[in-house]
Order: sequence, then structure tokens, then C-alpha cells
Amino acid sequence: MMTAYPNPAHVVPDGDAQEVTLLKIALRNSIPGLVVNLAASCGIGGLFALYGHEWAWFWLGLVCVLTVFRVFICMRIQRWLRETPAPRPLAACQAQNVLAAGLISGAASWGLFGWLALAVPEVSLHYTTCIIISGLAAGALVVLSPYRWTGPAYIWVMTTPCIVRLSLNGGSDELLSVLCFVFMVVMTLAHRSSARVLRDAIDLGRQNAKLVEEMRRNNLYLEERVAQRTRSLHELAHRDQLTGLLNRRGLTVAFDAWVADGGAPAVLLFLDLDHFKQINDGLGHEAGDLVLSEVARRLSQSCGEQAIALARWGGDEFICLLRPGTTGDLRHAADRLAASVAAACGAPFHIAGAQCQPMASIGVALYPEGGGDLNQLVRRADHAGGEAKRRGRGRFVHYDRALSITMQRQMTIFADFESAMAKGEITIAYQPVVDTARGIVTAYHSRLDWKHPELGVVEPHESIEVAEANEMIGRVGHVFFDTALEDAATWQSLGSPARLAVDVSVRQLLAEGFVDQTLSIVQKHGLEPSSLEIGVVAAAFAPEDEAGTMAVLRALRAEGVVVTLSEFGSGLIRLSRLKDYPIDRLKIDPVLITAGDRPSQAVVEGLIHMARHLDLEVIVTSVETLDQARSAVALGIDALQGDVIRHPARLEAALQPVETPWLDGRSQTPDPSEIAA
Repeated sequence: MMTAYPNPAHVVPDGDAQEVTLLKIALRNSIPGLVVNLAASCGIGGLFALYGHEWAWFWLGLVCVLTVFRVFICMRIQRWLRETPAPRPLAACQAQNVLAAGLISGAASWGLFGWLALAVPEVSLHYTTCIIISGLAAGALVVLSPYRWTGPAYIWVMTTPCIVRLSLNGGSDELLSVLCFVFMVVMTLAHRSSARVLRDAIDLGRQNAKLVEEMRRNNLYLEERVAQRTRSLHELAHRDQLTGLLNRRGLTVAFDAWVADGGAPAVLLFLDLDHFKQINDGLGHEAGDLVLSEVARRLSQSCGEQAIALARWGGDEFICLLRPGTTGDLRHAADRLAASVAAACGAPFHIAGAQCQPMASIGVALYPEGGGDLNQLVRRADHAGGEAKRRGRGRFVHYDRALSITMQRQMTIFADFESAMAKGEITIAYQPVVDTARGIVTAYHSRLDWKHPELGVVEPHESIEVAEANEMIGRVGHVFFDTALEDAATWQSLGSPARLAVDVSVRQLLAEGFVDQTLSIVQKHGLEPSSLEIGVVAAAFAPEDEAGTMAVLRALRAEGVVVTLSEFGSGLIRLSRLKDYPIDRLKIDPVLITAGDRPSQAVVEGLIHMARHLDLEVIVTSVETLDQARSAVALGIDALQGDVIRHPARLEAALQPVETPWLDGRSQTPDPSEIAA
């Protein structure tokens, strides 16, 4: 296959404009292309003639006439180029347009052939025609790369009649027409890429040619430029251009030099800016760059002489390698340095007309006890920083043995998660939610139940964290919903009106397509959307997630799904806007109702009064004692959930009648003997 991409250093003669170079490449490709086109025409034309289709001879004659005419045009343009030392770009464009007209005429002849050939009764000739035309279209990717628009036109003119004729034929030809259409689109996109690469190669060639000319004219000047460029490249290789701090390579060099100079104890801080994505998305990337530059300036100012090296690790991540100083032990010095850096980063400032407070989650690792090489230190500090972010952001966490054990546990959970799901070791447990006044079960709260052979009980929040961290939450959530809703269909078929209550993480809630997928599973099991209750935590209404959360919950409620808010009172919910939140129920902790003091009771009573005015039900979770249950009933709580009623259990055990001692009676849940095995 002939190539259109020669060595960039030789692709552009000195003084040629891009249009002239493209014309020369097009001419160089034209004659071989015409030879291939004529050979293919003779071959397939003769084949159709052998099958008795006389029109093939007339078509072949037309192709031969067009070929002779196109060869004549190519020779005239070649002669013009030889006789014109410096062709004008406009004249070169006109000459290329003449060549393009010939190409389109050739494509039209093949389009005509395809239209006629695909109408013959011999199916084998259909496939032969499609193969030949597809091959010619594929060859256009490189051969026609000098033409920006003629290439796609050539492909479409050649293949469109075939696609139309195949679709009209019906039968198996319809599938072939679809394949041809897909092929045509792919070839068009590929040609665009090929044309772009060729133009980039031409530009690169021109730049190289200019550089060679400069070298020839002024060698001394060039040597000075090369020396200056070498110095700049060295700086680029070790410095981040936006912040002026070291980059990864520069940090490695500084760390190795520190170790080689004696390797005294040091503190490594790994900073990950909190909510930086929201700054970029809300204020724009220019504002984000200003924030990064300001953070770098503050780090340089805060660390001062104690800095061994300051680096931008990547994105919104920074690393401070610091001398601990002489006061106190190393860990105490690290705490002091981390607190100082956190305070420096967290001071507010104004940017793009808005106040910005770039707080950071910081991971701390100590040298040499935290690792003998830079990669190990950074990795451990990064893990500690991730733990700091999980604990609430804007804080620092040391990498230590306890964190190492936690990380090892998470790695084990991740390693065994897939196989445990496949083997059915991860099941679903249900805990009834009971109406305080009537004593009936209004919902069954679901949770993952996994007893690991080595780790013991894996709490649901651990499983969810691992699933989210490893991009598994979508599949896990789908399986969970499918299984739990199937169980809900079971208890509703037994006469229980109880809903299925499912807690959903913020990431799962905001995943693309969550609403449609959830409602699809509900419909699959023949249930009404009102049979499902989605639980979200107060953190879902944090400023950076509030808009997305509100949109998803409104969509769910519009379909009839019940929405419950957990962790009410955590401080992330703005009471003034509680009326605007798309929720139906509030879950509160039993600590609020058993504090024993009058102010706490007044708070709960006020909360219940407010909920009544907002048409919200109030539920108390984690109720463990009868006293807690009675206190909740006395305050007018709508429903209870907790071990005082029943521990989470698998389906059959969960559906057994529940005790309601505060009513001195039993609920009307199905008898276990009625439950199918």
C-alpha cells in the first residue's frame, strides 16, 4: 500500500506552501491509484461480462475513457509544476480541485457499477462487488489524505448507491447494507484522522526545514540556542510550569540528594485539595489554575527553611518534604508541620469574584520509619490522605500500623468480593420497620450480610466503600436491587404491604441512569414504585452534591418511590430548606430521645412538630431497649427499627411475626409456615 506520509524532514521543499505540498503528494498518489482502479475495473467488469451481463462492457469502456482523461490531466499538472519554480497557493488549490473532480467522477462510476451490479440475481456477485468497492474505499484513507473534503465525498459517492440498492433488495442484503453503512462511516472518520495527521506531518516538516536552514546560516547562534534550550528542557524536566514547584522527577532528584547527604529524619506531607473539582467546574479552569498557584505560594511561604523539597505531584496534589526541626519527637514535629500547612492552605481568599477556601486532606509519612524510598513514602502518605478525606476532609492523618491493617483488610475484601458474590456468600438481611401505633410492619430495611472466613463479619459500609473505590458499585447495586426486590415481591404476594427499604450511597445515587435502572428492576418484579423506599444520608445534600441529589430524588418521588433521610441533625442539612428537600421520612438516632434532659426532649418534640407540618414521618433507628421504644412512642414517633424488634435476618426469619411489647400484642405479619421454601 502506498503511503502518504514520508519523512517529515523531506516532506516540504523549502519555500513551498502547504497547498503546494498537498498537491505534490496528491499527484504522486494519483497515477498508482489510477492503475489500481483500472485493474479492479477490468477484473470485476470482465467477471460480470462472463456471467452474461453485457452492460459491464459499456461500464468498463466508460472507466477506460475516464482513466485516460484523468492521466492526461495529471500529466498536465505535473508539467506545470516542473515549469513553475514557485507556484502560488491559490493556483495549487485550483489544480488540486481539478484532480478532485476526476476522483469524484471515478467514484461516481463505481457508484453506478454498484447500483447495477447489486441488482443482478447472482448473490455471490453481490458479495464480490461489496468487497471490491469496500477495498477501494479503504484505500482512499491514505491515498486521498491530501484532500480534506474530497476523500469523504469519494467514499460516500462510491458506497451510497450500494447501500441504497442493498436495502431495496431486502432479505440478507439488508444486513449487508447496514454493514456497508457502518463501514462507510468508519472509513469517513478514519480519513479525517488520516488527513489531519498528514497536515501535522507537513507542518512538522516545515518547522524542521526552517530549523535546518537556521543551523546552516548561523551555526554559532544556533549553538547558543541549543544551549539555552537544553537549560530550559532541564528546568522543564524538574519543575511544574504552573506553580513553579518541583515536579515528580525534580522531587525524586531532591529526595535522592537528601538521602545521599546523610538521610536525616524527614516528614513527608501528601496534600489533596478538597472540592477542587467544584472550583474548576464552577469558576472555570483559569480560576482553578490560580488556586493551584496560590496554594503553591502559601506552601513555599509556610514551609520556609524547613522545606527540603516542595512539589506538585499532579492535578490538585502537592507534596512537602520537610525537616522536622529540633523540638520534640518526630511524630510531634510532623503534627506541628501538618497543622501549619493545613492552616496556611485553608485561609480564605477571593478569586473570580467569589471567596475560595482551598482546604486540604493531608496524609503524613515519616522518613525513614515510614519507608526507605520515595515511592513507598508517597504511597503510604497518599493512603493516609485518602483516609483523612474519608474522615471528613480538611484534616491530617498519619500512616501507621492501624491504618496499614485497615488497608490490608480493605484489600482482602476487594480481592474476595467477586468470588463471594459468585458463590452466594454475600446475602441480604432484612430488619422490620414497625408502625408504633398499629404494630404492623411498614417496611423491611435491607443490608448486605457477609461473614468472611478470615475477616469475620464485614459490615455493609465496608463492602460499599470497597465497591465504590474500585468502580464496582454499579454492578453490586444492580444485583442487590434485583435480589431484594424479588424478595419484596415474595412478601407482598403473602399479603404483607411492607415496602423494601434500601440505603443508597451518594456515588451510587448520582451514577448515570440510576433512576431508569432502578425503576426498570421494580417493574421487572411486578411491583409498584411505592413498594420501594430509598434511604439517603444527610451528606448527600452537601453543597457539591446537592443539585444532583435533589434532581434524582425528585425524579424518584415523581414515580412514587418513598425517600427517607438518615443521619438527620448531622449539620449538613439546612433546616431553613428542609421543606424544599424531596423526602418523605426522617430517621433519627435513639440517643436524641433518651438523653434524659428536658432540653433534649424539647428538641425532639420540636423536630416531630416540624415534621408533622411538613407531612414527614419520623422514624427512630437502632432501637435496642424497650425503654427506648416506649420513650419513642411517648414522644409520638411514627415507626421503630432496631434489635429490640428483631436482629437483621434472612428472608424467612425476617418475615416471622414481630413482638410489639409497647402495644402488648403482635403485628399482622405472615406466619413463617406460609413462606415458600
